[in-house]
Order: sequence, then structure tokens, then C-alpha cells
Amino acid sequence: MTLDLFGHAVEREPARVDPHLDLWARQMAVASLLYYRHDQSFMSDSEFDQMCQWVADAWASLSPLRKFMLGSPGEIRASGNHVKVTRMAEDSAFTWMNRLNVQPSQLGRIRKWTFAKDHQCHWAGINS
Repeated sequence: MTLDLFGHAVEREPARVDPHLDLWARQMAVASLLYYRHDQSFMSDSEFDQMCQWVADAWASLSPLRKFMLGSPGEIRASGNHVKVTRMAEDSAFTWMNRLNVQPSQLGRIRKWTFAKDHQCHWAGINS
């Protein structure tokens, strides 16, 4: 399972964005939310760390929205705790948990969302 549960969503992204890079960036957002908010993981720490390195190395090719979500190359190399998640990322995480009968943490769904006018998306910090 690739966990590309929101890959069908149409976003205004530049045509030059590598689809694998964009998938990894989306997976990193979902993985960070699962790990830091719900103490769950769909990939090993070493897989996540490797993905972070690949995305940080190709930072210039990321779309502005993914850069916004992931912070900076230095931040994403260090940790996923700072990642901004979208409602789509949260829905993907809950879909994964529901499919595998995994219980979310007591924190449940995110309650405080902020709207980013530049990126036309609702986002929240993982611990919001």
C-alpha cells in the first residue's frame, strides 16, 4: 500500500514537479502526523529518514505548497515534528488507521485549523 490516498486530488502545481517527489512529500506529512500525534507508523524510522534526505536533496524541485508543509530542507532532515498537515493529510491518516483497525490517540482529530491564503489550504501543526 503506497498510502497515496489523496493523490487523486487536483492541485495547482507546476508541471515540472517530479511525481515521486510529490508523493514522498505527501507521505512524509501523513507519516509525521501518524507518528507524532497518534504514535503509529506505516514505515520504519530508517525509511522515513531516507525519504527526508531524498526530499531535502531535491528541495528546489518541490512545489511551493510542499515546501510550505515541510518547512525547510534542514528542518525536514532533522525531524518531522514541525510539519504542517492539511485536512487531506489528516483524512489520509485516518483512512489508513480505519483500514487497519488502528485506534487513533486520545488527541483524536485536529481541532485548530489555519487558512493559508497563499496556498489556498487549511493547515495545522501536528499537535494542534
